[in-house]
Formats: sequence, structure tokens, C-alpha cells
Amino acid sequence: MVLSACHQRPIPSEQPTPSAQGQQEEAVNVTQDGPVLDVLPEDAQEVEPPPPLFRGTLPIPTPVIPDGLSSISAQECNSCHFDTHDTWSGSDHQRGWNSENHTLFTAEEPLEPFCTGCHLPIASQHTDTSEQDNGSPTGDIETWDPTLQQEGVTCATCHVRDGTVYGVHATDNSPHPVTPTPELQSSELCATCHQLSWPEADRPIYDTYGEWSRSWYAEAGITCQTCHMRPTAGVATAGELGYYADHSTSIDSSRAITLQVSLDSPIATRGQEFIGSLSITNTGSGHAFPTGSPFKAVVVSVTLLDADQESTADTFTGTIARVVQEEAPWNTISDNTLSPSESNDWNFNFVPNYRSTAGLATLKIDVAFRHANGDMDQPFTTQSIPVTLR
Repeated sequence: MVLSACHQRPIPSEQPTPSAQGQQEEAVNVTQDGPVLDVLPEDAQEVEPPPPLFRGTLPIPTPVIPDGLSSISAQECNSCHFDTHDTWSGSDHQRGWNSENHTLFTAEEPLEPFCTGCHLPIASQHTDTSEQDNGSPTGDIETWDPTLQQEGVTCATCHVRDGTVYGVHATDNSPHPVTPTPELQSSELCATCHQLSWPEADRPIYDTYGEWSRSWYAEAGITCQTCHMRPTAGVATAGELGYYADHSTSIDSSRAITLQVSLDSPIATRGQEFIGSLSITNTGSGHAFPTGSPFKAVVVSVTLLDADQESTADTFTGTIARVVQEEAPWNTISDNTLSPSESNDWNFNFVPNYRSTAGLATLKIDVAFRHANGDMDQPFTTQSIPVTLR
């Protein structure tokens, strides 16, 4: 018998927003009913819904190895779920510990389990033996698994509990037990790590789930997985299913926004003002843009280049960011991030210098991410508008 792949149980309205540390946020009104892909037979018996995959604080206890497997390492999952594994490998989830991203804050005080609880979500990935609020250690050197640690947010984080592999589809020919659960297709699953409060802070430090839950995306039933784990042609398991969920979780940032530029004239004159404006609208992100870490910003830069592609004046820059205090509890100082369908507008003007070369010039607009250390990514959106320079 094949159970429903997406048979969602209703999520109660007025459900508290989950937090990465088991705290409760302001109540949100979200009801999510997913599509039913497989219809249960009329004589199918009702079964108890599976328990929540994340039942308490992070990290979760190291799962018991399911029958049929020799480990909970992603390497073993790769044997059958190779397409899924390949999209996860190199993803932000997989690199969550290996990359510089695991240092989320620059404070000298201990940050267990606020940072590593999500970046290393399984107890045996930890060597730190400091205590959580409930007095239990976050890690034990005797159970430390250095191989699993390097996998960051690995397969077992979401898919293995109590000796059972949890999946979207039920199967009767798997080498290991499989229990289907609709939670894997819910935004509430993602909230475990993508919704984080700091004690006494005025707002959640990570509010991605909250941003989504207050948006029309939530009302329309468009979940995190809809955009970030799209069904992709390939092999979900060796010999079964012609599609799988893309586990890279990444999405081209250029799809999130619409950049529009307006100019008073297509002609710029040296020594005189050249005036324009631009707007950025969140047209494709189901949460704030940018979201996540408040120590990351989006920077838009506008440069007028002459016929020799040399700058004719100072570059104009605008920033989209949430600015927080430099130390705990990191209260919000300002915030001009874009909710879905919201826009930011800027006016700019240049006075091209007389040394600029006349001819076919270019107004170049770049949009890129800036990180906490000041490093800039390559632009994810660029426009180059031809302008006549006199």
C-alpha cells in the first residue's frame, strides 16, 4: 500500500512561531493544506500521525542507526539517493560547518547552542561539553563523530529518528524502514533553524519563517520547499521515481527582485547634472529580502562610465539591510528589508568630470550581497544602459 506523499494534516491556526531553541514567538495565523498526490484506498486504516521530527532543543540526540544501514553518514545515502546527495553536496547545509558561515557572531561569549545547534544539529557532531539551559551537555567527546561533523546539516538531521528513516513516500521494498511524514514538506520543519530568538532581543535574529508566515505566500500554501526544494527530473532512489527534491536549497537571487531604472535623459553632459532613479521590488521571495542573518546586506551601486569605460564621477550606493546592535541582544536599529511585493526607491545624480571621454557611455547598475566582514559577492543582478556622453 502506498500512502499519500503529500497528505498534509492541518496546522492549527494561531500556532506559535517555532524557534531554533524551542522558544515561542508571537502567534501567527497560518493554515497549510498541501495537495494530495496519492489517494488512499477506501479500506485503508487510519494511522497515528508520525511524531514531530524536532521535538525539543538542538542538537538532537544522535539517531539510532536504522536496520539495513551501517551508519547515518550521507556517504551511505549516496549509494541509492545519488541525485539527491549530489545536490546536497556543496550546498549551504552541507557547508554549514566547514565554511566560514559557522561563525555567525563575533562575540567572545559562548554561543552554544545558538549557532552550532543549527550548524551541527546532531549531538555526536559536537565536542563541546558545555551545558544547555536544561543542564544536559551539548556534546560528548566520547560520542564525537568527526566524519559526521564535517557533513554539517546532513541527511539524518531531518530523515532519521529512532532507528527509522522518515521520507515523503512510503515504500515496501527499501533496505531500511521508511515512515512517510508530511512534516518534511512543511515550512514548520525549516523553522527549526530559520527562526531564532536571542534572549531579551526586540525581534528574532532569524525571522525567515515569521516573515513567510505573515506573507501572502503562506496564505497561498507556497511553502519553503516549493521554491527551495523543487521537484527535479532524476532518480530519487535507485530504480524508483523519476524525480527527486533538489536538496541544494539554493535559488538564483536575481529571481527574487525586479530592478527598474528611470533617467531624465539618455544624454549626459560633462559638468552638468545627470539625474536618474531606481527601484528594487521583492517580486519573487516569499520572505523578506534579504532574509536570515542581519549581518548580511544587499548593496546596489550605480556608476556612470565614459566611452573608455572609466568612471566619470563617484559611484552611488544604496543598501537594503537590517541593522542591529554590535553586541547581544542585537536589537534592531533600522530595517529597510523588503517584504514580498514591497519596494525601495533611490534617486541618484552624477556630474561627469571634464576629463571624461565623450561618446557612447554606460550607466552600470550592480546588485550584490555584502557580508559582515565587508566582503562583496559578485553581482547577482546587473544592468548596463547605453548613454550618450557629451
